[in-house]
Amino acid sequence: MSSSHTRGQFGGDVAEIFYKYYVDGMSYADVYRKPFIVESSAKDYAERFAAGNEIKIRVKPGKPSVSIACI
Repeated sequence: MSSSHTRGQFGGDVAEIFYKYYVDGMSYADVYRKPFIVESSAKDYAERFAAGNEIKIRVKPGKPSVSIACI
């Protein structure tokens, strides 16, 4: 897992949490994005998800490439 924050399309900042997960031996990856109005809030939020931390992931039954991070 890794994280960053970027400038959003509409002027606010976005925290991005990149994660990787495995289902039946297959590797998948996705990103969770959360918008913020204040840049420091996006940065602080992203920093909470350092590499090596674990988060809960929900995967769509029968279609493991579709997931959502439970953050």
